[in-house]
Amino acid sequence: MSRFLEAQPPYTIETGKDAYAALLEIRGKKGFVRLGFGLASARLWAEKLSEVSKEGRVNRALKDLGYDSTQIEDLLDLGRGWTTDFESTQKDAKTQRVFRKLLEE
Repeated sequence: MSRFLEAQPPYTIETGKDAYAALLEIRGKKGFVRLGFGLASARLWAEKLSEVSKEGRVNRALKDLGYDSTQIEDLLDLGRGWTTDFESTQKDAKTQRVFRKLLEE
């Protein structure tokens, strides 16, 4: 989690991987609650993700890797959607598959 929060511009695809890894870490702590973020760490994560998404480099990197319809900010929806199910919508399932694949590379 700290690696993601401490990231500085210019952000890279590694920042996107760190964002997803941090999301998994927070999820393990049940940091997300229905329709929002339950822990301070989850709120900090969401704020940092917003900063990263505004800068735009991670989205360009995802597009360059062939993930045209996936963006870093999709992780925010994924986090909000994770209440009891990891994949509450098709889009969430796709987002998770993309970022899981990136982590494995």
